Amino acid sequence: MWSNLKHIGSFVIISSKTTLSQLSLMAFIAFAAVAAPPACAKDESASRLKPATPSKSAKWGWDNARMTVAFLRQANNSYSTEQLSPPLNADTKLPIASLAKSMTAILILDAINKGELKTHQMIQIHPESRTLPDSKFSVIGLPKKWTEIPVHSALTQLLQISSNSMAMNLAIAAAGSTEEFVRRMNIRAREWGMNNTQFVNEHGLPMGDRKSEYTTASDMIILARHMLPYLDSLKSYTNTPLTDWVAPAPSKKPEKNHEKEKTILIAEGALIKTGTIDECQSLLSLLPHGNTVIADIQLCAPKYSRFKRAWTSLQDAFTKIPNLLMMNANAAQKSSPPAPPSIE
Repeated sequence: MWSNLKHIGSFVIISSKTTLSQLSLMAFIAFAAVAAPPACAKDESASRLKPATPSKSAKWGWDNARMTVAFLRQANNSYSTEQLSPPLNADTKLPIASLAKSMTAILILDAINKGELKTHQMIQIHPESRTLPDSKFSVIGLPKKWTEIPVHSALTQLLQISSNSMAMNLAIAAAGSTEEFVRRMNIRAREWGMNNTQFVNEHGLPMGDRKSEYTTASDMIILARHMLPYLDSLKSYTNTPLTDWVAPAPSKKPEKNHEKEKTILIAEGALIKTGTIDECQSLLSLLPHGNTVIADIQLCAPKYSRFKRAWTSLQDAFTKIPNLLMMNANAAQKSSPPAPPSIE
């Protein structure tokens, strides 16, 4: 019946198929609307804004957090941090999800740099890594009969397709067990001052009540800053062709509107890492720009908005960087000791 009624604003359009009983019902609705006592504007607004059913993010109590900063390279190759926009819920604890793999990748690169792992070393594909819960990315493209894989291929799969399976296999190869590897992740986080971050595994899959591992936007900015020395290596693995992997058939579906900015970010040279738990969609983006790296952190962003918001923030950052560089140069000049007098 309701398919015969078309609403435009406060009006109802009657189609040619409207029955007598429908007309009677519509007349009753119109009479009730006229006879009803006027409600105050505040109550009408509250009624319109009240959701019919709570969303999953509301169920878990997850807020949206955001920080965008510029890391400015100094003369001594260190970086200063400049906020590019007011932070939002910067210290609110929210799920890490697959953003945890950024710390995993750093520890694996450390192990490679120290010679504890070699890039062409074969590591075991553990059976339990194929059965991780709640993860279509666990063994995507991994041949079923394989029992070993080179470190470089495992790391490439970790960074390019967010493989939870490879996160586990690399963790065990580097530390002997996932428990020891996660302990090292948390030690590194404390050393860096990420005091509101707790890792419970190496891949970021939620456990228990989905609040067992958490981070904040402020802590993720700290992690982003410590990713800078590894940026070239991370981008190298991200751009290396996937090997030891069976690519799924290409999708014939058109690119989703909310992913167009993702393509733009990658084309501009950004290193991005995403994480998703239920309605909580997060993003870590690092975009080199001369002697500056722009970092955008979003935790539990509004649905389908994270890439667009990141690209908008980066465009805004481009306009602010010249002033930031000038301010830093002036500050450095004022802090430098005066030149000794010349002797003629």
